[in-house]
Amino acid sequence: MIKNKSVILKNRQIKLTEFGLITALHEFDDTFEISNSEGDMLIMRKMYHKWPHTLKKCRKSLSVGSRIITRCSTNSDNRKFFNEVYIDPKSAPLLAFPTDGEKAPETVEQLIMERIWKQEVWLEDISNPKDLSAERDRF
Repeated sequence: MIKNKSVILKNRQIKLTEFGLITALHEFDDTFEISNSEGDMLIMRKMYHKWPHTLKKCRKSLSVGSRIITRCSTNSDNRKFFNEVYIDPKSAPLLAFPTDGEKAPETVEQLIMERIWKQEVWLEDISNPKDLSAERDRF
């Protein structure tokens, strides 16, 4: 497996970055900030329609100590901003992919987006342990 710290998905114009553990979360009127143990600090503006959901995921990640991946637009000039977070499981890192193209999906982008999509579906119906077990066994 190849594991990257950051991946740019050109077809979707997004950049995914391994953030690690959230060590601090501060909420303000128009924004909220997250920090990690390496001193990195990112800001999310409360103008995106998904900000309450993202804030909730950040709070959950902070309370349980789970590692996260942040998403931002590749069009953004300022790298301090993000607009979504995803859980980065230890057993199947989100930004890791196989080295052999023969057994891998058509593209790395397809594999990563499939993992992101599955996280979103699981958040909607986390009560389905069958799908969670099948995905865990896949890795």
